Amino acid sequence: HEWCRYHLGAIRVLTEIVIVIEVSPGVFLKVMLDRFIEHTDVIYVHDIKSTSNSNSGEFDKALTEYDYLIQYAFYKYVVEKYFGKPCIFIFVFCSKEEPYNISFIKIPVHQQDTGQTLLACALSRYVNAQSTGIWYPEQVQEREAVIPKYAMEKYLTYINDTQLC
Repeated sequence: HEWCRYHLGAIRVLTEIVIVIEVSPGVFLKVMLDRFIEHTDVIYVHDIKSTSNSNSGEFDKALTEYDYLIQYAFYKYVVEKYFGKPCIFIFVFCSKEEPYNISFIKIPVHQQDTGQTLLACALSRYVNAQSTGIWYPEQVQEREAVIPKYAMEKYLTYINDTQLC
């Protein structure tokens, strides 16, 4: 099972670690990782999320509702910059009620670029605002991204609990 393989050959396994990087002079990014599993060539990060509904469809809704695609890109960016290794980021959704389902959710490769593009735009604006002191210039038009429903339906790939140890 994949959960067990994460730990085989690991250099170190840590929980609740904080990583801070400087992306531009005076501009820092910080993440707090729930679970960090380092191997010689790759790092696994598990971000644990709880939900009141154990229906796996609710996990999809939560990923969209709380903008976890951007969180995925942000955490992956910081970890890869800090350690200089590829990062495999996995959301671990745990239900708070019986039957206490657990789902391991990876962002599919074809959706990862969207998160990375959104992060690159946000970082560019943040670094510019930090250096100029102008946070909301009038000429900048802010809007919410519009992601088509069909794209959201293909958003996730599940490693369901039947594959657990």
